[in-house]
Amino acid sequence: MSTALAYLAWFRGLSKIEGTKAASTLFLQPLVGTLLAIVLLHEQLTLTTVMGGIMIVGSVYLISRKGPHAAQREGDVLKVALAPEHVEGAQP
Repeated sequence: MSTALAYLAWFRGLSKIEGTKAASTLFLQPLVGTLLAIVLLHEQLTLTTVMGGIMIVGSVYLISRKGPHAAQREGDVLKVALAPEHVEGAQP
């Protein structure tokens, strides 16, 4: 039942925002699962758990931020995916 509710929530969210933005939230699942285990199951919070949580939040931040070259990077990835032989410096 909980899996069905998670899928419904996921697809409802996808109808509201674009998939690339929604995908970054998948990285938060381990953090949320750990926090729920600490609160509901009284699991122990350790230094490695905190460090892992910081790394997860940091990676989601880095993935979701838009810099001045974000459009260029996205365009380059698309070019390589579609036709690598036409991209300067790409290996076939």
